Amino acid sequence: MEVSIARSDDYVRAFHKLSYKVLRPVAWKRLTFLQLGADHYNEVPAGRVAIGDSDGVVEEWQSARAQGAYDRRGMPLRGNQPWVSIHGLDRGSLGKGIAAASRGVVIRSWRGVLGGKPVRLPHLSTYCNEWGRGNFKTAIELGPPPDVKTLKPGDWLEAEVEIVTFPTDPEAYYGPNRLFQEALKKDADTWRLVWREAAANRFQPKARRGTITRNLPLVVRVDASGSARVDVREGVGWLPVTFTGLGQHRGVNRPVYDETVFGGSDARRGHLRGLCPPPGGFGYLPASRDVQRRGRVWHGGCRALGGPPVGGHLRTAQASGFLGQTL
Repeated sequence: MEVSIARSDDYVRAFHKLSYKVLRPVAWKRLTFLQLGADHYNEVPAGRVAIGDSDGVVEEWQSARAQGAYDRRGMPLRGNQPWVSIHGLDRGSLGKGIAAASRGVVIRSWRGVLGGKPVRLPHLSTYCNEWGRGNFKTAIELGPPPDVKTLKPGDWLEAEVEIVTFPTDPEAYYGPNRLFQEALKKDADTWRLVWREAAANRFQPKARRGTITRNLPLVVRVDASGSARVDVREGVGWLPVTFTGLGQHRGVNRPVYDETVFGGSDARRGHLRGLCPPPGGFGYLPASRDVQRRGRVWHGGCRALGGPPVGGHLRTAQASGFLGQTL
């Protein structure tokens, strides 16, 4: 499993890349490949669950108030960019002055062979537990299809899953992202914030030079000349970018915004190009205030600066060097 958390100015996005290979037969009583909220570590008393895809919500329900029992089990999550939201905070279970979060899972990709059969859909189960009298919790589990009872040698699973966390009260957010402030005031503690993330960040970047190895977070392998050029369109939040395949760390470039190349502040499409950070180096590409106000997208390129930035990382202080991505 690979896990990364990118810097942001709106909310936390945790990117999980799952890779399972089965070496010998496996049977189980409970099996989950990813769990959000453990049996005995799940502090948020949220009582509603919703599922959907990039087109909207499919179903929403009140989770069961039960001890050690499944509410739903083995539900296939269909559609483009399926997601799960857990929200509906039970405020009476919180102490005075205690903040809490709503959470969600967005499945960006899911494929494998389980029980000797191809699997293209994640399957959801919701597990309910009670922590003390009347303090009920619900955990989200992504597991195998219900007809798969054992795993066989040679089975495998590859998945990319994004976990998002939102304040349940607009007043609890003190960041500068105006678009998220507006969304939070309207949709706090609902499934709509998870849907917003799933739908808006389903973009498909296009490589004009180099190779895209992952869409979100964006990972680009430079070509033989050590350069890359990628088109990116729209989305929400800051877009983390990793460039791989560079042979040395010196002479590193950083992105710069060139209005003459990218069509000014009204441009909705542009390029990320040139030589960029060292192997494993990355950059955070936030939207400027102007981009957020217009709801547009700015795109940056790369130019030689004569040396790498501190620590080999792109730095947010270099405002001209970032690609803005908002909805």
